[in-house]
Amino acid sequence: MKIILLQDIPKIGKKNDVKEVSEGYVRNFLIPKSLAKIAAEEDIKKIEKLKEEKLKEEKTLISALEAIAKKYNNKEYHFYPEMGDSGEIFNPINREQIKNAFIISLNSTPQELKNYISENLRVDLAKSLKTLGEHIIPINLGRNIRFNAKIILNRDGIKS
Repeated sequence: MKIILLQDIPKIGKKNDVKEVSEGYVRNFLIPKSLAKIAAEEDIKKIEKLKEEKLKEEKTLISALEAIAKKYNNKEYHFYPEMGDSGEIFNPINREQIKNAFIISLNSTPQELKNYISENLRVDLAKSLKTLGEHIIPINLGRNIRFNAKIILNRDGIKS
């Protein structure tokens, strides 16, 4: 019997999947628990259209993220941490500071895309940066689209 899943069900499928399942399982378990409904032809067509739209949106998102990764690859971000007289950095630069600097640089990016990036961006930094100079830091925008940012720690407002 063809059904449409109304929720994700382990070992069967995800929400809106059209599946072929035994009639007894459908009538005795899935329908009483509101986990599925019997698939009518028009419902199947609606779901296929929905999936096509989602696929198109996903492709658009991925191409936008790839364009951003290309544009910002090897872009420099300068930080001027507070330092002691002997050159020690008091407040090391952390993931959150790098993330915020990148998001601020997205000023001409559409707000919806900027929101997506803000929620999904991951800065691959093992530990906070404590030394002056240039550091290449991998950044993941989401959807496994990555690029490298140049994080430059400067002293006293002097670019290195």
